[in-house]
Amino acid sequence: SPSPAADEKVVVRIGVTQDADNLNPFIGYSVTAYQVYHMNYDLLVGYGTHGQPRPELAKSWTTSEDGLEWTFELQTGVTWQDGEPFTAADVAFTYNYILEEDLTALSPYIASVDKVVAIDDDTVKMYLSKPKPGMLRIWIPILPEHIWSKISGEDAAGSFQNSPPIVGTGPFQTVEVKKGEFIRMEA
Repeated sequence: SPSPAADEKVVVRIGVTQDADNLNPFIGYSVTAYQVYHMNYDLLVGYGTHGQPRPELAKSWTTSEDGLEWTFELQTGVTWQDGEPFTAADVAFTYNYILEEDLTALSPYIASVDKVVAIDDDTVKMYLSKPKPGMLRIWIPILPEHIWSKISGEDAAGSFQNSPPIVGTGPFQTVEVKKGEFIRMEA
């Protein structure tokens, strides 16, 4: 089929065979929820077609010889879907929020990560207590600090619904949900 014109909005309407149990990545666990999360939020490092790491928000990465420090160089010029700039502070916030608030839905993914520091707007460094072989396979959706910093860890783990429009950096934004019918996302 022909590509849309530059000024046309691309809308994806996912017919629901299973509802996303929750659009909050600290509560939801259904396959549908995880599919929506990854279309709405980018990961730091994604997966290629054969499971190999591929850049998403990180364009490159290095590790210390002992495996205890990881440095990620980030894509530049990325914005959140509300127009705010994406920076390393958002990555540091996301990881530290999970660690500090003990958000158990995602904390197992970052076991042995002690802290994450934004070195500058385009560089983030992770400090580990012991080497973690799966560092490039961490499934953590990067969240906008300017939105999630206003949500307590208790609410994030319990009652916060994360209603549309959901602000992320992913290729689609969740803009409407009708339980039992559809999830509407716009490019």
